[in-house]
Amino acid sequence: MRIFIILIVPIFMFASQFGILFEGNKTFDKKILYKELGFEQSFWDKVLYRKFEPKVNEKLLDTLKKELEFFYKQEGFWHIEIKLKKDMKNKKAIFVIYENAPIIVKKIEITSDFKINNLIGPKEKERFSTKKFIKSKESIKKALLKNGFCSYYFNPKAYIYTKTNEAFLVYYVEKNSKCKIKDVNIFGLKSISKDVVLSHIYITPQDYFALEKIEQSYKKLYSLEYFRNIIIDYSKKIDNQILVDIHLKERKKIHIYKAGLGYESLNGFHINFSYKNLNFHQKQFELQTNYSQNKKEIFVKLFTPTVEIFKKKFDLVNEALYNMEKYDNFDEKKGKLGATLLKEYYDLSYKFSLFWENIDIYNSLISENSGRFDIIYPFFGMIYDKRDSKIYPKRGFYIKNDLEGSLKQISSATYIKNSAEIGFFKSWKYITFFLRTKLGFINTFQADLPSSKLFFAGGIKSNRAYSYNRLTATDSIYKSGGKSLFETTIETDFPLYKRLKAAFFWDRTVLSSKSFRYDLKPVNGVGFGFRYPTPMGNLKLDFGFDTNDFRQNALHISIGATF
Repeated sequence: MRIFIILIVPIFMFASQFGILFEGNKTFDKKILYKELGFEQSFWDKVLYRKFEPKVNEKLLDTLKKELEFFYKQEGFWHIEIKLKKDMKNKKAIFVIYENAPIIVKKIEITSDFKINNLIGPKEKERFSTKKFIKSKESIKKALLKNGFCSYYFNPKAYIYTKTNEAFLVYYVEKNSKCKIKDVNIFGLKSISKDVVLSHIYITPQDYFALEKIEQSYKKLYSLEYFRNIIIDYSKKIDNQILVDIHLKERKKIHIYKAGLGYESLNGFHINFSYKNLNFHQKQFELQTNYSQNKKEIFVKLFTPTVEIFKKKFDLVNEALYNMEKYDNFDEKKGKLGATLLKEYYDLSYKFSLFWENIDIYNSLISENSGRFDIIYPFFGMIYDKRDSKIYPKRGFYIKNDLEGSLKQISSATYIKNSAEIGFFKSWKYITFFLRTKLGFINTFQADLPSSKLFFAGGIKSNRAYSYNRLTATDSIYKSGGKSLFETTIETDFPLYKRLKAAFFWDRTVLSSKSFRYDLKPVNGVGFGFRYPTPMGNLKLDFGFDTNDFRQNALHISIGATF
């Protein structure tokens, strides 16, 4: 093999380079043909309007001719003829294409007890495409599995008559009964218990099979960070019952260290360091430290999966925090201790928490919200999520609600604080629309709350004309937080170039220093942004500005689902 490489390399090094041209191509333009042959113009060439002239070694021209013939046959031109001409003087290779008459879909017959009409790509009287036919078969199989039918009988056929240039397509489907999960077997565990895995998947014995639950189980197991490889095998069937085998490989590297250095216009330079033990006797220990001009913080968390309480299994999170932070019109020192029980189902998750906070507000312009506060409060959070994807949603909705409160007998104040949010996603072809509404209120009955417990707005998940928490109550002469919050967002994104998307948004915020007051003039933030998909979600860049004052603007960079 080494001798062959040594002999062949000089041949290609000194072989003539020929430019590629096409003649006679009526159905496909040269851009499509270049792309099928592996030549594609770069982004900057398109922007700068540079002439695109791909070249190839002379020895590869016959191979390119065969690839062109294969492409045309896949697209229904079974009588394709391609001749190769070489212009030795100008070093041009000309592919002369005689498309001839294509294969036309004469008739499509469907016999099915499962709706597949909208999944069939080929249409009658259209040119037959092998790619479309294969894609339709895969779409039908996926739809059957998605709806819980794993023991279906599916027999698609394409009958091609080259003499008459006609194609007859036949789709036969028997969906049979919906499949159930018979058993779930787990393999490969060494230090993680079986209960941890079973309580973090969405497939259980006697449940109906659903492909989305398999996909979401993958994501949930990976999010635990215990495993470096996960395979969920659902290919074994007995009648209409599925035997699910989960093969796991635990992480070998469990000590994760991270450090970062950055700069923000408002906070100056910031440094952060974190350590995480991904398997501390089946628990996870995490330490984070952050240091900047306006914020110093240390945070410790212990995550314990699958704790049984009242015959139900929860995840338990214990945390401790100490930070010092400068706001626009006050400074804060805070210590926090808390414990949280987490429970997650396929489309519903909730948490119960109990927190103690010791807060010291000083250098404040508002005397009633400053001083030292001790607050012990329960917290309840709920998310009902019916989006089609947690990372790249295109349709569906979600509902969120956060509720907390306390009594003067155990805290510095008697109060209730609630925040409710609902978001809708809708897509048409390649365009996605998003609508969000958020309503919050704080009602204090005895004493008052520290300034940092009030509502603030601004940031990537709020009004994007402002930086995080930089939008304060508009009916206060001081830059204070509010007791009433009403926000709306309208956003749309659409393809810009390949996987890159552009977005436009309109954020509106009403923030009042009084409880249950939502009749103030809203602050409007409009802007544009870009989205680029990554395994962790979209990499997002948004630029927003206040329509009443263009000098007020903010740039936001984030990764993952914003809302």
